[in-house]
Amino acid sequence: MTLEGYIGPPPHHLAQEFVKGWSAFRERMEDGINAPNLDDTTENNFLNLKIQLLGRSRIIDTVTEGDWGLHGKIKGLLNLCQSLDFIRQESAIMHDSIRNQWHDLFIQVSKSISVFHEKAEAEDNLG
Repeated sequence: MTLEGYIGPPPHHLAQEFVKGWSAFRERMEDGINAPNLDDTTENNFLNLKIQLLGRSRIIDTVTEGDWGLHGKIKGLLNLCQSLDFIRQESAIMHDSIRNQWHDLFIQVSKSISVFHEKAEAEDNLG
């Protein structure tokens, strides 16, 4: 993994922000599944969060030179979760599948934070 020529926030900050958004995605999904009704604001906030996550995952993938293939995996899950209304109509089995995929990606991104931290510390020690 090389960060030569990279200009932007430290990668570990990008990953940390992504993890916060990823956690919010799960919370909003669970709230949407369990809510008796779904209003337009809640749905729109969910869709906007998906867009933010997709953009951040693309940056993380660029910084890691695609080593983990996170962007493709995240994009796949976000495409599966078209909207809260769509998710609500799916079966409990599909909900569990989405949760499992979300959890696997959460672990991978969390690991990337530690890799980014180690890389940053190594570069600081060299500089």
